[in-house]
Amino acid sequence: MKIKRFKLYPIRRMLVILIPCLYCSTMAAAGNIPVSLPSDFPYVRVLRSVDPAEGYLYISNMWAGQPYLMIVDNVGQPVFYRRVNGNVYDFKRHPNGLLSYYIQSNVNKYYIMDSTYTVIDSIFQVKTYYPNEHELRILPNGNMLMIVSESKNIDMSKIVAGGNPSARVLGNHVVELNSRKEPVFEWLCWDHYDIRESIDADLTAASFDYVHMNAIAVDLDSNLILSCRNMSEITKINRKTGKIMWRLGGRRNQFRFINDPNTFVFEGDTLAFSYQHHVRVLPNGHYTLFDNGNLRSPPFSRAIEFVVDTTAMTAELIWEFRHDPDIYAAWMGSFFQLDNGNRLIGWSNSNDPKVTEVTPDGDVVYEMNFVNPAVTYRPNRINWLGRTRAPYLMVESQYDKVRLLFNHFGARDIQSFRIYAGQSPNPETVIAVTDTSSYELSGLENGKRYYFRVTSVDSKGVESEYSNEVSRLVHFTQPGENLVINGDFSLSDDNWSLTDYNGASSLSVVTKDGEYRIVINDGGSETWNVQLIQGNIPLVQGREYLFEFDGYAVENRIIDARVEKNGSPWNNYSKTAALYLTTQKKHFSYSFTMEEASDFNARVSFNCGTSDVDVILDNIAVYELVENGVAGLGESVPGVFILNGNYPNPFNPETTINFKMLKREIVSVCIYNIRGELIETLIDSRMLTPGCYSAVWNAVNRSAGVYLFRVQTEYEMKTGKMILLK
Repeated sequence: MKIKRFKLYPIRRMLVILIPCLYCSTMAAAGNIPVSLPSDFPYVRVLRSVDPAEGYLYISNMWAGQPYLMIVDNVGQPVFYRRVNGNVYDFKRHPNGLLSYYIQSNVNKYYIMDSTYTVIDSIFQVKTYYPNEHELRILPNGNMLMIVSESKNIDMSKIVAGGNPSARVLGNHVVELNSRKEPVFEWLCWDHYDIRESIDADLTAASFDYVHMNAIAVDLDSNLILSCRNMSEITKINRKTGKIMWRLGGRRNQFRFINDPNTFVFEGDTLAFSYQHHVRVLPNGHYTLFDNGNLRSPPFSRAIEFVVDTTAMTAELIWEFRHDPDIYAAWMGSFFQLDNGNRLIGWSNSNDPKVTEVTPDGDVVYEMNFVNPAVTYRPNRINWLGRTRAPYLMVESQYDKVRLLFNHFGARDIQSFRIYAGQSPNPETVIAVTDTSSYELSGLENGKRYYFRVTSVDSKGVESEYSNEVSRLVHFTQPGENLVINGDFSLSDDNWSLTDYNGASSLSVVTKDGEYRIVINDGGSETWNVQLIQGNIPLVQGREYLFEFDGYAVENRIIDARVEKNGSPWNNYSKTAALYLTTQKKHFSYSFTMEEASDFNARVSFNCGTSDVDVILDNIAVYELVENGVAGLGESVPGVFILNGNYPNPFNPETTINFKMLKREIVSVCIYNIRGELIETLIDSRMLTPGCYSAVWNAVNRSAGVYLFRVQTEYEMKTGKMILLK
């Protein structure tokens, strides 16, 4: 057995490449015009590159920043990208040439693309099941193997002592669909796995996930190999009968582990791997997986290859790779064998390298990470690149201009781009021709909505199809001017969008007093189930802003108001949280510094769900703060202090309440339970001078639930809601 570890190399031998410019263009490997990148693009840094395998890296970023699908070359330059509205999983190319990816958002579904990156199909439900984000495999015959999920209410009091009589249990199944999306094979976990076989789930909880299936592999005999994370088990099942053929790992392990010095005992069971991901079968019949190692003490992750002998009932480790120093990837992770025999390992964690490529001897030939911390799911290297039929268009609205980015990915003979624009959909007027893949427009009429689309032209003068069409309401501003359009609702509800989710029901009314009233018939179960938003708010990194509005309610209630990213993971730029509305109209003011990368498509969001009490809003504004108060207002910021809310929220066990004093005043900061009872005083009648202050609450000895905080002076009082998780 070869157990290879990461080798440390002198700095002079390392290739480090960083794309530093916010608006830079990079020369695409497949085209003659550089690729233009949007302001929120997740740049990558190549840490080492010494004769890696051929092909491009298929990656995506999630849980930090704006998610993108990306294909990058070996120096980290993107040759394809697409902005997506939700965390993205499982981006890959299948043996039949199709590509797929999974979006986790308000509607979770798989998308299928052809070789031009055009979405040709989607899957969001299979019978009563819903697709699971972990695995979709399109087979050479066009059939699809999928992991699907189903929740059941189960009386766990009959199964384990102290079990919940109405526990919500999440299970995972395997289905195979034909070309008409009809199930031709179904394997249900309820029929084959005992819930008590879960190796680390709390079986007395109100809800739990006892299987957490995360991979399907097709064995050489066409039967299926399953990876079940929460059981720490690899299972082989018969593809015709569904019968379990063998079980490796977990509580029902049938094999003896040999040649592995890293086996360990957990609650009496001998384990070689735990919470594993991404089981695969090699052409020689060996098995590979990513061993997360959660239950090992101390924990570390590794990529392993092993041989299963069903006669001797042994599982022999024959190859292992551990990073030096060790990396512990508590979740996700992947392990691919490439066509040239190299191995590509994905570590997934926010701060650790996303990809390490090693030779069969364990020598590191390539390593890459995102510039800013992010998570990626199963990065892979594939020696294939498609070609879009038309340019892909993105539009960024800035303070004084509109920036268009357009890339005809995969095209090798592009001489110029033609930009079409107008104030009606499907514009046919060419307003500019350029030999670059981005263009800035500053002479547009303010307050008007424009529609844009782009074509490319090759050396023979042949023009491509139109790109996707993007529209923007032009709203050029100067520092200090309101970035929100129609914040006083003088134009009725123009530029505002009120949306209901998950069965909630509401409607908007602009009253005779010019206020915006959200009439809520059913507030749903989450605050975001009733949501008022306006997008295209440009925020520049490092600048300070004021978010303010007037608000009250028909009865006392809580809402959530924030300036945030307009897409998953919905970063809360303003760091505001829940606030308490009473029946008395009140002015709310929150100052914040844009700490993250500039976002020219941020949004103002009011989340008013969970209650059927109507909400009334008016005079909504987002200003850039300047030295002498807020420019354009004619006066400085009103009030004694500005409450910035608490962050993080929800929290465990500590959160920070932030506020800014505008005047010298005596201040108290107190914590209350949901019944309004005082439970702790953080600042007790203390004289504070103008400046920024924080009050930290450590709730380690408090029960999980909803709490209120109050910041109060002699003349002003503001409150907020906090959620403590345990």
